[in-house]
Amino acid sequence: MKKKIPIITFIFTLFSMLFFMYGIWSVIECSREINSLVASDMVDLKTDAFKVASYVFFDKGLAAIVFYCLALFGLGRLLKDEETSDDKSE
Repeated sequence: MKKKIPIITFIFTLFSMLFFMYGIWSVIECSREINSLVASDMVDLKTDAFKVASYVFFDKGLAAIVFYCLALFGLGRLLKDEETSDDKSE
């Protein structure tokens, strides 16, 4: 018997993967911007590490992207597990 994936689980997993890919792209773009700032001596990573980290996580929204990615993936898994447990009980 072929197991059918619930559509809502598929949608949550799909959006989770999209957020994950967007997060990777965001990290790459942030690293390019930070590298250009370091090369022009506008930022020193040793003294401004907290500013750089807060820029990446909060100004560019990486913390929200990571949260949405994990939340959507978790909801998808939770709904999938709930539906499979309902199928076993019947």
